[in-house]
Amino acid sequence: MTKVDVLELLTSMKSVCAEEAADLLGVTRPTASMALLRLARQGLATRWLEATDPRLRYAISERGRDRLAYLVGGQTEKWPVEQEHQSGGADMKRAQTHSGDFYCPKCFIQFELVNEESLRCDTCKGPLAEGTLDDVWDDDDDENE
Repeated sequence: MTKVDVLELLTSMKSVCAEEAADLLGVTRPTASMALLRLARQGLATRWLEATDPRLRYAISERGRDRLAYLVGGQTEKWPVEQEHQSGGADMKRAQTHSGDFYCPKCFIQFELVNEESLRCDTCKGPLAEGTLDDVWDDDDDENE
């Protein structure tokens, strides 16, 4: 059962309850109930409680119709499909992250970074250099010899 399956069911029916959806989709009632609730929370379906029936009823919303058209490949004004996304397209740009050993040359504090976006010292806000403080001291010893 996919989102498209549930949206198509709601499109074909005037309204449906979780039990009816479960029977028509061939899934358990809790599964159908959760799928319908998720659609309602996303604004793709509306739900209400009728006075004569104690079960929640669901129907597709206008936004749900637009989303269904988008998901099955039809282009609408509200949900345009760009050619770039149909062929795989480019990935979303993300900030560069840094991992490894870095140190502050001003404060002489060493940091071990994991997926950190900023290369600034927490204390002095100066730039961090790559490597460890041991590397710095080793270089000084080599220069004196």
